[in-house]
Amino acid sequence: MLKYNKRNYPAIAELDIKLDYDLIEKFMLDNYDRWQDNMTAHKGLAIASNQIADQTYNAVQHFHLTECNTNEPLETAQAYSTKDKLKRKIPYSMDEHNWDEPVEFYKGTELQTHLNSAFQGKLIRVRYSRMFPGGVVPRHIDYNTTYAMRFIIPISGNQGVTNTFWYNGDEIKVEMKCKRCYFLNIGYPHSVVHAGMGIRHYLMGSVAGNQKDFECIRFITENN
Repeated sequence: MLKYNKRNYPAIAELDIKLDYDLIEKFMLDNYDRWQDNMTAHKGLAIASNQIADQTYNAVQHFHLTECNTNEPLETAQAYSTKDKLKRKIPYSMDEHNWDEPVEFYKGTELQTHLNSAFQGKLIRVRYSRMFPGGVVPRHIDYNTTYAMRFIIPISGNQGVTNTFWYNGDEIKVEMKCKRCYFLNIGYPHSVVHAGMGIRHYLMGSVAGNQKDFECIRFITENN
């Protein structure tokens, strides 16, 4: 379990991490025939709720760069509480910490080397996603920062896309800029609405093992 919890971090913040955004975009375009529907891409994973799975089925697609490090058959995605995730009271494949095995078309590539060197922690459940106009990811919670730290890199089509966080009594709405890297505090309720015209493309994943990449945005308190 990581040291600092969600109260030590803002709802969303841009990270000072040096990334080759053109390389990130090119790899996506070179593999553009790999998209899968929401449930197929999330096979074996714990989802926030069955309602979210139903509502995002036609709105969001993905292809993973890392997969579960097991040869066992993956179960259908199931809903588990954030407490169960944090306490690891879930099947092996549904613990995102185990989604650190690079898929074959990603293994040994320039992008893998680049991302592994850019982040200090272990990268887990790294995937490209695309969201279609009119799509909605309803309000939900994923997990606390003591489990892992979520990052997102909008690549293109982010105009008109609003991320909303319900954070300490405030409702915070953000439209992120493309080709930047952001921290998302997914331990708080959040949602996404695509009211724009183009397809939104982004790379997303989490960092496990340490929180050094996020030190610059952590709140310094008397208890730290």
